[in-house]
Amino acid sequence: MNKTETKKTETLTLRISWDSWDWIQIIWNLLTQTIASEKYSISTIPDYPSEIRAPIWTIEWVSSYQISFWNDEMIPPSDTVDIIMAMNPASLKVNSKFLKKDTIIIVNSDSFTQEWLSKAWYIENPLEDWSLSEYKIITVDISKRTLKSLESSDISSSQKMKCRNFYVLWILHWLLWFDLEIPDSWIGKKFMKDNIMIESNRRVLYEGKELTKDSYFFSIRYEVSRNNKMKWKYRILNWNEAIAYWLIASSKLSGKNLYYGSYPITPASDILHTLLKYRSEGITVFQAEDEIAAIGWAIWASFAWSIGATGTSWPWFSLKTEAINLAVMAELPLIIVDVQRWWPSTWMPTKTEQWDLLQAMFWRHWESPLVVIAVSDLNDCYHMTVEASRISMKYMVPVIILSDSYLANNSSMLDINMACGINDFEIRELPEKNEYFPYLRDDKTLSRPWAYPWLAGYEHRIWGLEKDYHTGKVSYDPDNHELMTKIRATKIEKVKDEIPKTKINWNDSWDLLVVWWWSTYNSISKAVNDARNGWFQVSSIHLKFISPLPSDLEVIFKRFKKILLPEENMWQLKFILESKFDIEMIGLNKLKWQPIYPWEILSKIREIID
Repeated sequence: MNKTETKKTETLTLRISWDSWDWIQIIWNLLTQTIASEKYSISTIPDYPSEIRAPIWTIEWVSSYQISFWNDEMIPPSDTVDIIMAMNPASLKVNSKFLKKDTIIIVNSDSFTQEWLSKAWYIENPLEDWSLSEYKIITVDISKRTLKSLESSDISSSQKMKCRNFYVLWILHWLLWFDLEIPDSWIGKKFMKDNIMIESNRRVLYEGKELTKDSYFFSIRYEVSRNNKMKWKYRILNWNEAIAYWLIASSKLSGKNLYYGSYPITPASDILHTLLKYRSEGITVFQAEDEIAAIGWAIWASFAWSIGATGTSWPWFSLKTEAINLAVMAELPLIIVDVQRWWPSTWMPTKTEQWDLLQAMFWRHWESPLVVIAVSDLNDCYHMTVEASRISMKYMVPVIILSDSYLANNSSMLDINMACGINDFEIRELPEKNEYFPYLRDDKTLSRPWAYPWLAGYEHRIWGLEKDYHTGKVSYDPDNHELMTKIRATKIEKVKDEIPKTKINWNDSWDLLVVWWWSTYNSISKAVNDARNGWFQVSSIHLKFISPLPSDLEVIFKRFKKILLPEENMWQLKFILESKFDIEMIGLNKLKWQPIYPWEILSKIREIID
C-alpha cells in the first residue's frame, strides 16, 4: 500500500459541482459549517443556473459551489481551485476554466457514459483521451458504491441516489482531515422521525472508510494551517442574512419598530426569508403583491414612526422609482436595499454584475437626491446598514444600500462581538405643539420633525405635491419650489458631515491610486499588497458613500499621477467621479458574471506603471 502524503498549505480552494436537483446544497452547507467550526476564515461563491429547469445532464443545468478558506482575515475571490468534485461530464466541462496545473479532480466515474458525455458535448471521454494529463484525476464509482452499501435498506432508488451526497462529504472530509461530527449530527436532526433514513445516510457517510483502504484512490491529503487568533464567537452568514440582522439591530438601537415590505425576487429574497423568522421580535414583514405595493407600505410605515425598509433587485428596482420620489418629497426615512443582478434580461437572477449605480443615482425624476451607499464585506454590512438607518432617521431622507448577487450569496465568518463603533441614533425632538409645522427644519441637518400622524397636536398630511417652506401646505409659488428643491439637495450634501475622513492605504502621493468600492474590496486589497511587495508605488482608498461623496476626495485625487478604478460594469462610477472632479481615470471593467480577481488587477497595475 502506498503511503498517503499530507500537503500543508496556508490557503485552499475547492469547488463542488453537480446537477441542480440533486440536493447539492447539503454538501455546501455541511462542509462550510465544518470548515468554520475549525476556526478558519471562509468565503463561498455559489454559481448556479438561472433556468428553472434546464435539460438534465447538460452544461446549462450545472450548479457549483466554491469554498475558499485560510488562516487570515481576508479572502479574495479565486479563479483557480485546488480540489474539484465533478459528479458528471457536464460538471467537469463547465468548471474546466477553474483548473490549474496541480488541481485534484475527483469524478464520479459512473456518470461518464456515452449518453452523459454527449449531453456535455464531449466527443471523447476526457478521462481516457489524455486531455487532463496535467491534473491529478481520482475516479470513484460513487453511485455504485452508494447503492451497494444500501442493498439491504428499505428506501426507494431515488432516495438511495440522494444519499450519494454523504459519500461525497466523506471523501472531502477525509481529504481535509476533518471529522464527521457536523454531518452526522445534521442527519440525526433532519430525519429524527425516520430511523430508516438516519441509518441509510449514516451508513453511506461512514462507508467511505472502506474507500481509503484502496491506496490507488488517494495519494495526497491537505492540511490548512489554522488561525490561532480566531478565539472570538462567530457565526456563518451570507450577506443577505447579514443585512437582515442589521436591520433588526437598527430597530433595537433606535427604539423604532422595523417594517419590511418586499416582493420575493432573486437574489434579494433571503432578506425577506430571514426577517420572517423574527416576527415575534416586534418585526413586521409584509410580502406584497408587487414591488410598488411593497415600497408603498414601507413608506406608510415610515410615516407611522417605524423604520420603513424594502428590498429588491433589478428589474423591479425600476418599478419603485415613483414611490422613491414620494419618499424624497415627503422627506421620510426609508431604507431601500438593491441586490443587483445582471440585466437587461429579467431572467438572469443568479448572475452578478454591478449595473444599478446610475439608476440609484439618477434614474428618477431629478432633482430627487438621496443617499447612496455600497457595502463591501460582511462586517461592512453591519456598519453600513445600521449607519444607513441612522442617517435616514437623522436627516429624514431615503437611503439606498447597494449590494449585488456575488455579495448576497457569499457566506463568510462574522465576529459576533464586533458590533461596536456605531454612532448613536439621533432622532430630533419634536417642537412644542404651538410651534409645530411638518417642515420646520433643524438648523444643522435641515431635517424636518418626525411626528406620527395621530399624535395629538402634531396631526399632519404628506403628499407628492410641493410644500411651502414655512407651513408645509401645498404651494404653487415658483420661488418657493426652487428654494425647496435646493434645500432637499443641500440636506443630502450635509450628510458629508457623517462620512469619516478617507483613509489612504500606504503613501498619500505615490504613482498610482487604486479606488475600490463594493465587492472589489478583497481583490483590490490583495492586488495592491502584492504590487507593493513587488516594489510598485501603489496606494488605495475605499469608497462606501457614493451620494454624497466624501468631501476630501478631490484633494486626494490631485496627489496621484494616475488613478485606477476597477468595476464590474462598463464605466458607471468612473463617469460619476470624472464628471464631479474633472479628472481622468483608468478603468478596469469586467462583465463576465464573475468577480474581478486579484491577478487581473495586479496585471493592470503592472501595465500602468511599467
